[in-house]
Amino acid sequence: MKVPVSWIGEYTAVGDPDEVAATLTRAGIEIEDREGEVLELGISANRVDLLSVLGVARELAVHQGTTVKAPEFSGVKGEPVDVGVSMEAADLCDRYTARLIEGVKVGESPGWMKERLEAAGVRAVNNIVDITNYVLLESGQPLHAFDMDLLTGDRIVVRRGRGEKMTAIDGREYELTPEMLVIADGKVPVAIAGVMGGKGTEIHGGTTNILLESASFDRISVRRASRKLGLVSESSYRFERGVDWATVDWASHRAAQLMAELAGGTVRAGGADVSKPAPVVSPIRFRPERVSRVLGMEIPPARIDAILRGIGCTKNDAGEIVPPATRRDLREEIDLIEEVVRVEGYDRVPSDTALQTRVVTDQPVDRVRQEVRSLLMGMGCFEVVTWSFEGKKYPSVDENIWSSGKPLGLRDPEGNVDRFLRKSLRPGLIEVLETNLNYREEPVPVFELGTVYHDSDGGFGERKVLSVATPHGYADLKGRMEQVLSRMGVTAGEVSLRMDAVEEIPGGAAGELDFDELLSRSNAGRKFSDFSRTPPVKRDLAIVLKEEVSWKEVEATIRGTGIGTLGEIAFLDLYRGRQVPPGHKSLALGMTFRASGRTLTGGEVDRAVEKVVTALGEKLGGALRT
Repeated sequence: MKVPVSWIGEYTAVGDPDEVAATLTRAGIEIEDREGEVLELGISANRVDLLSVLGVARELAVHQGTTVKAPEFSGVKGEPVDVGVSMEAADLCDRYTARLIEGVKVGESPGWMKERLEAAGVRAVNNIVDITNYVLLESGQPLHAFDMDLLTGDRIVVRRGRGEKMTAIDGREYELTPEMLVIADGKVPVAIAGVMGGKGTEIHGGTTNILLESASFDRISVRRASRKLGLVSESSYRFERGVDWATVDWASHRAAQLMAELAGGTVRAGGADVSKPAPVVSPIRFRPERVSRVLGMEIPPARIDAILRGIGCTKNDAGEIVPPATRRDLREEIDLIEEVVRVEGYDRVPSDTALQTRVVTDQPVDRVRQEVRSLLMGMGCFEVVTWSFEGKKYPSVDENIWSSGKPLGLRDPEGNVDRFLRKSLRPGLIEVLETNLNYREEPVPVFELGTVYHDSDGGFGERKVLSVATPHGYADLKGRMEQVLSRMGVTAGEVSLRMDAVEEIPGGAAGELDFDELLSRSNAGRKFSDFSRTPPVKRDLAIVLKEEVSWKEVEATIRGTGIGTLGEIAFLDLYRGRQVPPGHKSLALGMTFRASGRTLTGGEVDRAVEKVVTALGEKLGGALRT
């Protein structure tokens, strides 16, 4: 909200713009921008009292120790005139006032008013419209002026929309639905309550008689209408946050007086004021001694009383604090304590720099989770987060991995089961692959670390699982899952694991493993070791083995020799042909040897290779291929 400092000065003493900006900043009000004497304030949603120049002036006065002088207005003239108002939607309107001003002359506003409006970011239109906008910015209460002579019938009707259409001041036609509150005359709607007036009754150069509306509309109703119609205005912005019941009539009197002074109109007595009882502000039990305990600093009781009076609080007969109706953010004792320190100054709160610190190390679950994520993302997988509820079903994907019972149902407030918790992550990941395929996105594997839910004895259980889905086939899935297990130092038989091809997705496959088991059996901790500065020695072997011998057995046998200088073991090639006996295969592998701090000799490497060949022959029946 843009506020000229000189305008604030109409109601309370102010210094130069730098001083005002500094004071407001100390009060916790953000200065988003500044252009000359115009401050753009960032008003938080809970401080609706600051959505007016008078509100800012009151805030400034509290921190400066000065007083605020609000504008005064004189009485009305002429015989009382009743304005008929029919309230047909009392649930959407707390108060509706209407006032008649006769004999106005529509023209330009005085220079001072146009300058203030334009500085606040509001375009000047004519003196009548400008007065309503001026009072809105001044008091925070939206107003609307109708051309009285263009209204049909003898009364204003506050009702819900009936599906009819209305052309608004912006020239666009809008459909008015039953959830919207509208202001109508005897025949048609003339305004969307709290949002925008109608074209048919807007103020024009020939307008002489004004019906001035000031009201308090339901916040939710205004917000819904504003969002549905795509209309956001200064009025709707304030109505959505709530206006003050008492300010409704004050703003009407203030605008009527300005119309008399600046447009030559005569304010008629009477009018209409249809309202519910004034809202009762709940008192707050406040213990001054709590201030020092919470803040860690002593503030004299007299100073506390002065601060609370300054923000508009009063005391009831029970000694409780009654906050002003405009401060809806003050609901509890701690809110009042916060106001006290905010006015007294946050910089006065003592700080203790003797903070105790301790080193916190990562928990095993965090390390394993991060290792798994890093590994899978390094292999080109994308992490996703899917709904915790059951989704689309895929016949080829078995959801009963962890439990064969029925899924757990969630009940609505009436006790009816309206959805079920997922028993597996795999269907959700397959749906992600299917969605990407339908949108012709690049087919990529995805994974999720999440919770599945299942029934258990006398209740329900949860299980942390890791699920991977790929559009590149079963072998691709198997390789990724094996990489995860290998990195964690776990074999496939040590954890519960299920992998299947998915018929509904071309090349689809999905797997899921018990992450809790993986965590309990993992050996993912890595210690730093300096890299060797000596050159490696590499040797290749071609070993003839029976067909049923797996690479895993070969690698385990070589590692089992306990050769300390042996590093990497790499699969190179597989050959079947004339030089290999039937039922056998020739497996080529490479080994890397390295010693720390020295260069290996040829004899040392030869002896190590001989030990490997001997082990393969004794345990697996292997022989060097010649």
